[in-house]
Amino acid sequence: MYDVENVRDGGSISTRRVTAIQHGKKIFHLTASFDSFVGGFEHYVSMPDVPGPEGLLAEHEHALNFADRIPKQLRSRFTSEQPIEARHVNFVDPCTPPKTEPVRHIWLRASDELPKDPNLHRCLLAFVRLHTHTHTLTHTNTKT
Repeated sequence: MYDVENVRDGGSISTRRVTAIQHGKKIFHLTASFDSFVGGFEHYVSMPDVPGPEGLLAEHEHALNFADRIPKQLRSRFTSEQPIEARHVNFVDPCTPPKTEPVRHIWLRASDELPKDPNLHRCLLAFVRLHTHTHTLTHTNTKT
């Protein structure tokens, strides 16, 4: 459960404090400030030449292939559809990840229609980006 406190709504900057609560205990605190979009430098890498998402399995579909290696108490979490669907171009078994370059190509989409709120879209993108970066780091830190 998340408790979101509206700390401040200013002319151009808003601040929120989020507390994550699990089993009645506070496990995470976050304070975030958001400003109105004013543009800035553009940094990007050209789109890589990779296959499209059609024909790629979703992350939870891959998990079904190694469900027997997922702890029973976590199995349904990994083998069920997720709010954000991830389709990996080169899926890596997280139970036995090889040591590779820290590069992943992943197609992402919301599993359901999102409200037309650009701030929500930015927050979801930040969350998914952190999630996928964390997995990418395991590729370079695997013992061989």
